[in-house]
Amino acid sequence: MSDPYNVWRYYEPPLSAEEVAIAESTSGPCHPKYATSENLLIANRAVESLLNDIGLSQLEFQAPHKRCFHDLSIALRAFTLEMDPKLKQARSSEALKNLTKAFLTFKLYHTIIQLYLFCDYGTPGAKLEDATMGAYYKDMLDLAERILQLGSPRAAPFTPIPSTTHPLFVVAHSGVPQSNRRLAIDLLRRYPRREWLWDTKFAASLCELIMVREREILAERRRETSTDVDDGDTAGAEKGDDDEVVEVLDRQYGTRVIFETERSARVTLCTWREWIAGQSGKTFRFHW
Repeated sequence: MSDPYNVWRYYEPPLSAEEVAIAESTSGPCHPKYATSENLLIANRAVESLLNDIGLSQLEFQAPHKRCFHDLSIALRAFTLEMDPKLKQARSSEALKNLTKAFLTFKLYHTIIQLYLFCDYGTPGAKLEDATMGAYYKDMLDLAERILQLGSPRAAPFTPIPSTTHPLFVVAHSGVPQSNRRLAIDLLRRYPRREWLWDTKFAASLCELIMVREREILAERRRETSTDVDDGDTAGAEKGDDDEVVEVLDRQYGTRVIFETERSARVTLCTWREWIAGQSGKTFRFHW
């Protein structure tokens, strides 16, 4: 297996949990050089690699995943001790800007994985309520926007960092509530870029199409359950609450994309309910 999917297995934080605890209990960090470009580079490679492997495992967390996440959490605590006081000065120099972007990106990817674990730091295995999940998604959006606002470096960054497009796509595709998804789509459009296979305009348009389909399904469900209301009430029900949560069975199971031109594609969206019923889903043509 290639390095992007394996490097997480060998990650070790720059400080031990005991050393971080001591640093947190003192007035200043005991190791003033742990938030270095090298340490942040290694940590970002590990956290991105862990997210890739979790995706391959279909979000099934195994003991090695949890061990690595624990070590990454120790590293985050260590980096935070030194970086938090510097965040307001991020634009004071190109070097500090790059270091800040690397730190915020590490924090962003750590938040995604923490959300996938469906638990808080101190309560492993505790399921998150929708409101708490919404707060995690909002934190991800805030972090991504801060990273994007720092702009691109004038030269190649000394500390390469993972893309913000993947986290934004996660929020736009499956975040809660709907307002967070719309904000993610807005950020994908407001900061257009192409990074490897990621095209933010395509990602934004695809997620917007998915949300349109979900609203159609919600309207269908309301019509099915509102046969005994008058026309005015039915019209109101069809419009519905824009932040209403879509049932799991009506969320996306799979997406098949056939590109027709550089800026257009034919997309088949299939929900879990359709997949279980052996249906292929619904096909759309769209441009971006």
